[in-house]
Amino acid sequence: MAKSIYHHCTRRPNQCFLVFLLFPYLVLTIWLFSHNMRLNRILIKDENETKVRVLSPPDKLDDGQAFKPDDILWIKERVAKLDRGIFNSSQSEKFKSGEAIPMFVIEEHHGVIPYWFGSANSGILPRKTGNTLVHIDAHSDFANPSIDSSFPLYKWPKTEELLQLMQSNDLFILSACFTEMFSRIIWVYPDWDETIVASDTNSPHTTIDYHVGLRIPQTKTNPLCMCFMNVDSQIVRGKGDNLTRNFASYECVALIEFEEVSIPKSQCRLLLNKTFRYEAVKDSTFIEIIREKNGSILPIDSGSSWILDIDEDYFGVEAPVLPLYKADVSDAFIDNLTKIISSLFCAKTANDEMPVDFIFQKIIDFVRFSQEYKGCQSLNELILSRENRDDEYYLDFEDIEDSREFAYQMECSDEVLRNVSLFFTNISQSSKGMKHAKYFSVFCYHETGLELKIKLGRLLSQLYRLNNTQLKSLAEVGICLWSSIPNDNQYRLKVCDGFNRPNNDSLVAFHTPTDIKELNNRAEKMTEIIRYFSTATSSGTLTKSSSRPSSSNSRTATAITSPPSLITLVRSSRDGYVPRSLVSVIESLVIENIQHVYNKNGLPVRTFYDVDLFGGVQGWYQTRHK
Repeated sequence: MAKSIYHHCTRRPNQCFLVFLLFPYLVLTIWLFSHNMRLNRILIKDENETKVRVLSPPDKLDDGQAFKPDDILWIKERVAKLDRGIFNSSQSEKFKSGEAIPMFVIEEHHGVIPYWFGSANSGILPRKTGNTLVHIDAHSDFANPSIDSSFPLYKWPKTEELLQLMQSNDLFILSACFTEMFSRIIWVYPDWDETIVASDTNSPHTTIDYHVGLRIPQTKTNPLCMCFMNVDSQIVRGKGDNLTRNFASYECVALIEFEEVSIPKSQCRLLLNKTFRYEAVKDSTFIEIIREKNGSILPIDSGSSWILDIDEDYFGVEAPVLPLYKADVSDAFIDNLTKIISSLFCAKTANDEMPVDFIFQKIIDFVRFSQEYKGCQSLNELILSRENRDDEYYLDFEDIEDSREFAYQMECSDEVLRNVSLFFTNISQSSKGMKHAKYFSVFCYHETGLELKIKLGRLLSQLYRLNNTQLKSLAEVGICLWSSIPNDNQYRLKVCDGFNRPNNDSLVAFHTPTDIKELNNRAEKMTEIIRYFSTATSSGTLTKSSSRPSSSNSRTATAITSPPSLITLVRSSRDGYVPRSLVSVIESLVIENIQHVYNKNGLPVRTFYDVDLFGGVQGWYQTRHK
């Protein structure tokens, strides 16, 4: 081949000279083209928004938070169960056509993710991207997720990737925005919490346009940044995309490990069209806007799809740890007790939660009344003989300094197991009692095992440090799962004191509703806001003539023009937000008012209850106090 090229060049030297001259440029052009084809390019806007440049994503994101195979198996089984059930039921066709609305009652708020994305995959939510979320909640739940290589960043998530959107109960909304499910978030918060205006929004009605970008220099972990601009009501009512305004009006933050850190605008390159709008408005202000008809809150267009998301803590927030504080039980004691409980009880499913709590109640009863029938007398007297029985003493069974206490623990464990076992044997013989084996299956070790006795002895040593009032308060609080979402296929258990302790500088505002009248007033505000979004046209006026495009012709005369595609109702009682004694009252109010809005317009609302609700359908408080 080389010889033929040589002969060709000797006959036509001018052509060969031109080829050799252009050959390096040809090679460079081919290389650049193939290199750009391999890059997953993202277009970004320049700061003055007059140019479009190309920015490649980070070469590789760190692995970061890795989910175990058992966790992935759990989410796959959960999604498969929903697909086989709700999303493939005889009623699902009515949901898809807009003839009915599904409402899902869920426990923790990040548990909505499988329902949101499952509804989109099944067609109940008509659009996978660009939806609106109306979020009625005492908290914004707008925290920043941790981004790593497994996060479905600006792509539709696979089933196993849904776990990345469920990292915590307050960051699922922004996670969903990063998959482009939502282009507009409307957060309605209660007027009983004045701290929100002071700290989060600086106004009872705030509208912010967010533009997502990549940090410069590029990072392998948490590569995102966001620039945002407060938008006044005049701009909200105006037409056109205000994101094309001068970049100088933006402020920028980097999203670093669940925190927002201010950065210069020069360190954030904006991604093209990766934007969303966030509105926060106090419910009483919202009602005033509706009644004044000033149009400062745009309704949802009748051709759009939206999700109605309600957290029951909109009605009130209460710290479940308060009974322990009132009885003078310290944080350190609660934390130590949780360590023991998590090693003694091993729930296999969320259904084990109530049996574990029931056993715990029986153990507390045994300790409370032990002096009356001289039970565990030696251990009890030893604890009482110490100068400070309420100290932060914590005994590991691997490091037992007091041989007498260990011996007394073992002796007491045997006595407790005999008495508790006898109790469950008796109740299992009645028609109302659960099976004996069901209760004892929740111990981490076999009921006759040595380690079970050791760990039970550790628990008893702690309980004998408490007086009768403190024991009663502990029985009132009880024990429960950390979350209905397992970690490494384990359902961990803890003292059921929630996650917001007033003594620990909690950022959560607490408010206990005074009476049923207050709850009814709050429900009326919620209902008026829901009705506004369901019946207002794009001009902000109410109508009784037009209908939802995807709905049936039989509803053309109804007032509902743009109902939600689905509703998620969140209890937030296990993690310690909603007053537990009021869950059933609040939930009944919400469901009744939602049905009033839609059912009377020929649009039935079908309610489905998640299998992992705290205390089941009836709720934890009602189930415990039956």
